[in-house]
Amino acid sequence: MRHSQLHRRLPDGSRRFRSGTCGTAFSLPGLRREPDEEALQIEVRAVSEPFTSSEPAGTVHPW
Repeated sequence: MRHSQLHRRLPDGSRRFRSGTCGTAFSLPGLRREPDEEALQIEVRAVSEPFTSSEPAGTVHPW
């Protein structure tokens, strides 16, 4: 793995890039609820040296 990318899944189904790291931890201060968002959806992908991405691993946090 070269690095990890973290995206937020928005209520309309699109993704917003939030962070990337070569380390093992993320810090995402100040996340706010989007209009019409019932739960925060986060996706993490591993990115390899030739920049291919894994399938996302995700979590959901209800507001």
